[in-house]
Amino acid sequence: AIASAAMMALLRRAGRPAAAVGRAAMSSKTPKGFRKKGPKKGAGQEVDEADYGKGEVLQKKLVEAFYAVQRSKPAWTPEEIEENKRIVRTYTAEVYRRKHRQDRRFSLFIYQMQDALKHVPEHLQASARVVEVEGPPTGVPVLSFTPPIPGFDASAFASEEE
Repeated sequence: AIASAAMMALLRRAGRPAAAVGRAAMSSKTPKGFRKKGPKKGAGQEVDEADYGKGEVLQKKLVEAFYAVQRSKPAWTPEEIEENKRIVRTYTAEVYRRKHRQDRRFSLFIYQMQDALKHVPEHLQASARVVEVEGPPTGVPVLSFTPPIPGFDASAFASEEE
């Protein structure tokens, strides 16, 4: 009962009413491309459901119902097809531009890091190449407020527009 309810829900999602699904699932015709499994019979003879196990019967009904559902393609005009192709090309180009910008940033970062490591003294290079994965210590507070500096006047540095 649970399996048949799951099959009906699956096929209802595909857009077929339950009555049509039941008829399609119970039909004796095997869909094209679906090979029957089970005991071999002579050529042209039907295989009874009694010759199958319960799981194979359910599998057969699910596959038959799946093939019975007709999928309709949307009716697009040639102009709509060309517009969709243009949108796909534009989207793909923008995705690749974004990816290439990110790759360039990573390459530049790696180049700068290697260049900086070359300028570190020899006796410190081994420790400089160790990657720190822990991050900053948790007990140290992050600076978020700078107290006023005595004798500093911000208005002297502001432009007249501000």
